[in-house]
Amino acid sequence: MEGHKGQEESISYIRNVIDQIITAYKNGNEVFYDKLFAFTIKLKNKYSKNNEYENYHLYHLIIGSTPHGECPKFDFTGSDAVLPFMRKLERDMQKSNARNT
Repeated sequence: MEGHKGQEESISYIRNVIDQIITAYKNGNEVFYDKLFAFTIKLKNKYSKNNEYENYHLYHLIIGSTPHGECPKFDFTGSDAVLPFMRKLERDMQKSNARNT
């Protein structure tokens, strides 16, 4: 299933970016951790009706939680989509690292 493979690649990519964010945080750069945290709060607030945010697999991934069951949805759409947000965050980290070297 190509869709499943694409989802697994997205999960692996996001885990890698989260590792980068944690490393930056441990090294004293809290900016990207704060951006990720703010994004998760935005999603939780926007999709709070009936705890809808819990239906999204990538939400659980970025907050580090385990879903209570199978998530019927993979990612949010539009400006709420996790994958594009993480890609932008990684680009911003790379730019920041380039400026600091």
